Amino acid sequence: MDGLWNADAQGSVEAFLGAAGIGGPNTVDNKLRESLTLTRANDLILQSDFYRVEDRLHSYEIVAGLFLKPTTR
Repeated sequence: MDGLWNADAQGSVEAFLGAAGIGGPNTVDNKLRESLTLTRANDLILQSDFYRVEDRLHSYEIVAGLFLKPTTR
């Protein structure tokens, strides 16, 4: 976005997206695990900025698949 915004606007966007995990499953997995390690958090609160509910649900299914392991009986 060079030339389209000033340094203040760029800094604001980068700060806002600093904890964002944007990308495919591997990228999101790495970002979430990095955040958990850095913060020592026990829980995650996720937000998906998708317009369509189906897309939002799909993103949550992907994240659930990264952390939830199937159980065997």
